[in-house]
Amino acid sequence: MIQHGGGPFSEILGSEEHQQKGQLMSVEILGRDYKVNILEKARQYLQILREQHFSWLMKELQLHEYVDAATFFMFCVSWTLCTPDEINAMLLHLSGPSSKPPQINILNA
Repeated sequence: MIQHGGGPFSEILGSEEHQQKGQLMSVEILGRDYKVNILEKARQYLQILREQHFSWLMKELQLHEYVDAATFFMFCVSWTLCTPDEINAMLLHLSGPSSKPPQINILNA
């Protein structure tokens, strides 16, 4: 189980981990059509988590840790690493309307 010190994850991590394990076990047991359906639901669930909680991570853990978390998320979902352009797009999406979004460039990555 992931260790955490509070924040928005404190009440949901246990149930999320349980749901994810249940979904993964279902994928192993069920047929191909069910696998596609369950994997799509898991992808949608991860998207919601990213949108709702990664913005908190970016503010709480600062940019470097956010980039690490976003890259790890991308790898878990697609087995690829984020490009600088993809990370910048995520940063743009998560920044508020009154603040200039942070950006990374290839020299800083």
